[in-house]
Amino acid sequence: METKQDKARLQLGKGGVTDSLVAEICAQLKKKKVLKVRILKSALKDKNRRDIAAEVAARCRAELEDIRGHTFTLRKKSNTAP
Repeated sequence: METKQDKARLQLGKGGVTDSLVAEICAQLKKKKVLKVRILKSALKDKNRRDIAAEVAARCRAELEDIRGHTFTLRKKSNTAP
């Protein structure tokens, strides 16, 4: 399992939140369950980091676990119903 000290596995750049980036993040989440994504400063022209992280989490149906600086952590949602 990934810890807070691990480095981000993916970088979100000036292209922003694209379909191919979302597909890659979703694929990584299926394998790893937890994923860190770094937002490069070039991606912050139109949106702030919280909006970007929330959009990625919603499109991947993942939980936004943490945002620290320009890095956010996603966790795959569990499929168990209460």
